[in-house]
Amino acid sequence: MMLLHKYIINRYLIHIRKDINELPPPWTNDPVLKAYRFCNVFREDDRVSRELIRIVSTNTNLTYEEKVLNTVLFRAWNNPKTFLSLGGPWIAEDIYNPMLKEWVRPIYNKLKAENPDRRWFNAAFNQGGLKYSLKFPDGTGMGTHEGDGESHSDYEPEMPLRIFHLGPLLKDVYPEITNAKTQNEVYYALQQLPGFSTFYAYQVFVDLTYINEFPFSENEFVVAGPGCKRGLNYIFNDFDGLTPEEALFWLRNNIDAYFRATIDKGWHPNWLFKGRSVGDRYLNVMALENCMCELSKYIKTVKGTGRPKERYIIGRRKE
Repeated sequence: MMLLHKYIINRYLIHIRKDINELPPPWTNDPVLKAYRFCNVFREDDRVSRELIRIVSTNTNLTYEEKVLNTVLFRAWNNPKTFLSLGGPWIAEDIYNPMLKEWVRPIYNKLKAENPDRRWFNAAFNQGGLKYSLKFPDGTGMGTHEGDGESHSDYEPEMPLRIFHLGPLLKDVYPEITNAKTQNEVYYALQQLPGFSTFYAYQVFVDLTYINEFPFSENEFVVAGPGCKRGLNYIFNDFDGLTPEEALFWLRNNIDAYFRATIDKGWHPNWLFKGRSVGDRYLNVMALENCMCELSKYIKTVKGTGRPKERYIIGRRKE
């Protein structure tokens, strides 16, 4: 818990110095956080999430339906530059149209010719299942090897363009999202999309909470990913029958009192998170899920048994 306390404070202060105050590096004296790039304490403060919120979630030119649909497409690439350069955000009618991929193909071909080494996807999430399950427009490609796929007339060899196969499939999924009475119903609706694993569907669920019209919160529903579970194992010697998700809710309800009682008598999230709106100055379950994942990487780096993928290069993220 002491390392978690240290990580939360130091990583949030990096966000303030780097993203808010735009100060030059170094942003911390912590040798691990100075050398390697970790996710923010709050997911919406990460660079890609900030772009999603700006381009889609709060875009007043988009309908609620279009915000939901574009959110799914945006996060499938997880790369704002790809989303924008291919023409996003799109209107709902175009997203549902199977021809959107062909309308975009000339743009894609031109961009690919200009930069053959261009990175279309962001590697922050494991998107392998998504890429490979969308080989064919109807989403039946899962389990079909790339070499076998080439023998089918509707095989799409360009992985970045496969994301447009989600559009027509969303025509059936979107009503389930809007008619959902609970967070679980939204989550299960998203899992119907090819390649949307349990954790990936949860990440998109969280993205939807950035839309003001979306009726659910990131603080009442959580799915613990593999990294989060590793982090929780550092915190809990005995889960006493709690699931990882229940452990996150327990932490949400007790972490402030625990910090004050055992580590830092002066701990108060109102001070540390004073730059956030009054109702968001606390560690919600999404923030804790995020922090558990990063904590596992942080501890491995401290111990020398592993490290994050990305270093800071003269204060900038290596592309």
